[in-house]
Amino acid sequence: MNKNNIFFLPVIIVMLILSSCSAKNSQEKIQPLTTEERIIGLSKIWKEAQYNFPFWMNLKDLDWDAAYQKALTNILNEKDVRLYYLELSKFLTLLRDGHTGITVFPESIMKNAGRFPVMFMYINGKHYIMRCDENLDIDLYTEVIKINGKDVNEYFTENIYPYFWHEKLDSAYYQVNYILPLIEYGKELEITTDKQTFRINATTKEIKWKDTVTVSIDEPLNRIFESEGLKVELTNDIVL
Repeated sequence: MNKNNIFFLPVIIVMLILSSCSAKNSQEKIQPLTTEERIIGLSKIWKEAQYNFPFWMNLKDLDWDAAYQKALTNILNEKDVRLYYLELSKFLTLLRDGHTGITVFPESIMKNAGRFPVMFMYINGKHYIMRCDENLDIDLYTEVIKINGKDVNEYFTENIYPYFWHEKLDSAYYQVNYILPLIEYGKELEITTDKQTFRINATTKEIKWKDTVTVSIDEPLNRIFESEGLKVELTNDIVL
């Protein structure tokens, strides 16, 4: 095996497992995996990473065999395909590599989980409401303080981050919005911002996103420039 193939191998393996299970679960009603299928999926990841993952020198504190035994115990009696994939994702996250992991869950699982009608963004260590369904009375660009009554950083650390590489959140934060409905499956989410508290449920229906805020001003304005994408206006108290 040449050196160029090693780095990408863990990603390819995971995608092959995904393709296999996704084909079996292509319908809305997700058929449970057999015990044998669950064991094979986890074992392939464990074995291939053990022999081909290139960054073990950075994981001296990780006992990969012990982690495999723990994950194996978890999946043996887990017939829920959604939870099985989350367990695989959690197992892979132990490798702490941004190119290794389950980046796309089977479509049938995502359809059943739906999406929450809000999206978060991460700026300078804080979490904000980036988008929301246009039918919701939610203030955009407000800072998220709590989720389900917990400090937002504590909530994400305990419930979301264990399922994807997150050591550089600026690069991986999109996974928060992706993973959230899989974790809070069928549950109501309470979000507290610096302006309001609201409760939402995930939906399988189409969401019409609102991601802009209309700014209005009561006093007269003097327009000094306008183009197709930009308009500049000044109040009367500003002298050029």
